[in-house]
Amino acid sequence: MSTSNLQYHFQGQTFDVRKIATEFSKPFYSNLFYKNKDGLILTADLVKFNNDKWTYSPLMFCNDYYKMQYLYPVILMCNNLGTVYEFILGNLKNGIIAPLLSEINKILSYAKEPIT
Repeated sequence: MSTSNLQYHFQGQTFDVRKIATEFSKPFYSNLFYKNKDGLILTADLVKFNNDKWTYSPLMFCNDYYKMQYLYPVILMCNNLGTVYEFILGNLKNGIIAPLLSEINKILSYAKEPIT
């Protein structure tokens, strides 16, 4: 039987992944991504939801689109979705709002270092 330790898993992630997780663990009024949501959306691409494997899986979308699965909280927020279970074609008929990676990285550059 194997087990996992989430504390070690979190510490083993990249610096940016930890910064994203830290931002999304804050109340929305303190979250840098939420504070800059309008700017993220303004420059975002609109991606057609055309892959069944993305259903309920914004991580798969992020992996395909950005080559980084852990950007999914940003995608959920920009598309006004509360959970991964809302990431379905019916909710994204007009397309997936996908902020530019450069804009996401700009916001990450202002985020404080995550606690290790």
